[in-house]
Amino acid sequence: MPVGFWDSFFDNDYRQRSDINDLRNDAAYVAADIEGVRAHCFRLQRQVGDLSVLVSVLVKVLEENGQLDPKVLRYRVEAELEALAAARMQGPGSLGESLRGGAPQASPPEPQAPTTPTTCGKCGQVVPANRTTITESGVVCDGCAAR
Repeated sequence: MPVGFWDSFFDNDYRQRSDINDLRNDAAYVAADIEGVRAHCFRLQRQVGDLSVLVSVLVKVLEENGQLDPKVLRYRVEAELEALAAARMQGPGSLGESLRGGAPQASPPEPQAPTTPTTCGKCGQVVPANRTTITESGVVCDGCAAR
């Protein structure tokens, strides 16, 4: 690319100083972002601590009322933590399935059509609900609706 007038007018030192000033401004913005992230982390730490206290109090109350066996709870928590660790080792997609408590599925099952027996308003025949049509005269079977 040919050198233009302004390229030769401004020397390389000027461009370097300009780039340095731009980087300083960018660094100031990054520092402000880091402070925001740090404050958010402190809030999350406090919230996790509060939730930990809440869970421990709830477990104690349930144990005092005889609604909870601490040994069973400990075993179940350990088993759940092991399942989460295994899901993390398998990959990122399996972690969500483990949290929901189910095995990963290829696709959700197709919804089943309702098969509730329904009486036709015209002929009186009992047919599945998925073989009926709602008209102004009521629920009729597909055969009567076609006529």
